[in-house]
Amino acid sequence: MTEGVHKRGLSLAALTRMASANPARLLGLYPRKGVIQPGIAADFVVVNPDCRWTLTPDHLFYRHRHSAFVGYTFRGTVERTIVRGTTVYHQEAIRV
Repeated sequence: MTEGVHKRGLSLAALTRMASANPARLLGLYPRKGVIQPGIAADFVVVNPDCRWTLTPDHLFYRHRHSAFVGYTFRGTVERTIVRGTTVYHQEAIRV
């Protein structure tokens, strides 16, 4: 969101294609994945495109909390992640 949409003017539709439909096509999974339509097991995120936040080690959900992006301010955040109809991330916490 930060680099593509906000800095370079990429549309949300184009970002969605690049992050879901195109990889699904490359891996031979399309249309079983990469598209939201009846009969497809949809995995998707709900985003707040304008929320500004700065990455800290507390945001990292892995054992070694290091990233080259710690301290970087982003615009756009994931509010919720839904996998096959089940919320797995919400309110900055993993829910599985």
